[in-house]
Amino acid sequence: MSRHVEYVSSAGLRKDGRRPPETRQVNIEFGTMAACDGSCTVTSRKSKVCATVLGPRETTNRQEAKYDQVAVTCEVAIAAFAGERRRAAQRQTIQSEEISSAVVQVVRSIVLLSQYPGSQIHISVEILQNDGSEKIAAINAACLALVDANVAMRDAVCCLNAASLDNHILIDLTADELRSQCSVLSVAFTGHNTDNIVWFETAGRISPDVLSQLLESAKKSAKVLFDEQIKKALEASV
Repeated sequence: MSRHVEYVSSAGLRKDGRRPPETRQVNIEFGTMAACDGSCTVTSRKSKVCATVLGPRETTNRQEAKYDQVAVTCEVAIAAFAGERRRAAQRQTIQSEEISSAVVQVVRSIVLLSQYPGSQIHISVEILQNDGSEKIAAINAACLALVDANVAMRDAVCCLNAASLDNHILIDLTADELRSQCSVLSVAFTGHNTDNIVWFETAGRISPDVLSQLLESAKKSAKVLFDEQIKKALEASV
């Protein structure tokens, strides 16, 4: 699978200069969009995702209304210029629906739903640039936009992925690393307690032993990412 391409050099560095457990440097900007209740743009080297939140507001769709908690919906758009090749902007594709479903799952796990009975939160995510791990970036941006909208939440979220490649465990994979078709674990933790997992999924077959190693490495890297980057951005926005 990876024998023809060296993803980690003999010096222990990945192609972009990071060490295997390092995440990309993240730039977090709140309030980047108008005419919404909250927004956040997350930029990570060649990846850029913008999320906006409308709500909580009284729902106009009776079928989606829930008398005892808020309804959560999400729409994802992938810009024509997001990937390495320009293509038509994508809405309602399998990829965008998978990202939307993951965002909703995480949001429903972290938001205090019962605080907003009969209401709706609508999240819009636009993937402007994509260098791999777009689902991870979408989840992080959406949850940070909820913070900007002052939605009641159990905690902030820190989401990332991990994979075993060239006998190393890599964190926060790039598009090039993902093209190796390695098996990937994607996981979202609560920021202040990375022992608490709110969502995870796997792509490919992963043995129990490797899964345990990936999860432990992801947890350690998530703590560093949250403490050194996400938490500081949250504190600066207050």
